[in-house]
Amino acid sequence: LFRSLLFPVTWHYLHLPRWLFLAMPWVGCLLTLWYLASLAQKRFANWGYTWLATTLLATFTWFFVSTGWLTYFDSWCALGILVAAFGTARWALVAACLLTPWVDERFLLALPTCLVVRSVVAASIDRRPTREQLIDVATMLIASAVYPAIRLGAWLHGDPLAAKYVASNWADLKTVTWPQFVFGIWSGYRAGWAMLLAAIVICWRRLSWIWGAALGAIVAISAVGSLFLAADMSRSTMIVLPAALLGCCLWCFYAPRSFRWALPAVLVANLLLPGFHVMWNLRLPIYYVYAVLADQTPPFLNAAVFTEE
Repeated sequence: LFRSLLFPVTWHYLHLPRWLFLAMPWVGCLLTLWYLASLAQKRFANWGYTWLATTLLATFTWFFVSTGWLTYFDSWCALGILVAAFGTARWALVAACLLTPWVDERFLLALPTCLVVRSVVAASIDRRPTREQLIDVATMLIASAVYPAIRLGAWLHGDPLAAKYVASNWADLKTVTWPQFVFGIWSGYRAGWAMLLAAIVICWRRLSWIWGAALGAIVAISAVGSLFLAADMSRSTMIVLPAALLGCCLWCFYAPRSFRWALPAVLVANLLLPGFHVMWNLRLPIYYVYAVLADQTPPFLNAAVFTEE
């Protein structure tokens, strides 16, 4: 009842055109890539690194889902998560924390990673005053509390969706094999996991073991926990997306010589390795561009099939 309400409700009451609704995931991709590029260029001051890092983050599941499934708004959720982790404008933080949960509830599960990443960036790169950091965190927590408060109110008034969801999915979850769980978490980032690992290692060695342990624990718990949240495991790993960009930034900042070859190497590996949408008991391959151009995609991936009247 609540998930992904923002765009359907907006289009319904404002009577906006249907074609624009179908285009919104793609618009979200463009905005997210633009935001990623602006964040990367601000910290790298190198357009080559900016292009490589932005392209790398576009090889993750949020991009594939938004461009491959009809009206899945993962790109907007990714944008909100990145704003929460790296944004400095307070109005943007408020907007992200108020609106993004209505696009996808996974935003709330991404908040722990966002808060740790914000703290690491502020301490190691941006050098923002502690008072400003605390105000930002308080602002995020207050704005993010609106959505769960409404959900709690609905539950107290007899909303049975949460209980029904758990009951209906528990039986399916018990049939999933451990190799499928491992493949699901791998498919979230593939070679890009190197950047999340780099963020943890560099925090531990260059900042403090406390920061490294905190980031490692949050990423591990969030990534593994995401596998049990919903059937679509690989896309749920989106909740640790900020740690991938953090890894790029820290690696460039603290070890620029190795970063010079590591960033393109990880990007090439991700472009060559096969990608999949991994669900509890299903694996759907992500097709290369030549398959799309040759119209070799199966009917269930063809938007025209779902829009025919």
